[in-house]
Amino acid sequence: MTLPFKTAVDKNGQSKEAAQAADDLYNQIGGIKGQVVIVNHPRTRAYPGLRYVFVLQRAGCQNCLIGVRTDIDGRYKLNLGAGKYRLYCEDTDRTDLVRRGQPREVTVKPGLQDVEFDIELELPRNR
Repeated sequence: MTLPFKTAVDKNGQSKEAAQAADDLYNQIGGIKGQVVIVNHPRTRAYPGLRYVFVLQRAGCQNCLIGVRTDIDGRYKLNLGAGKYRLYCEDTDRTDLVRRGQPREVTVKPGLQDVEFDIELELPRNR
């Protein structure tokens, strides 16, 4: 005789295991925020990177890419899986815009506290 397998479910019909798995996912998320600044803007020394796009690549994962666009004040904020990420920001002609000396890696920690990661960009001198 085979006894039916019984799983505890919540009011939404979700099993305890599924609910725990969802909680575990959310507990692996962290926040990152900051401002992008162009340090050698032609009109003024430092200028917010308005609507700039940069990429964060998760360490050890070639296809784990996050494209981020800044707002009109050059600020950004996002939530992503905890881990180490590498920064990339290039011009349309593939020129690296990240200022020399700018940290290229940021570690996102799980939890409610956002990691501050400001980004300084440098325009090519021929502009």
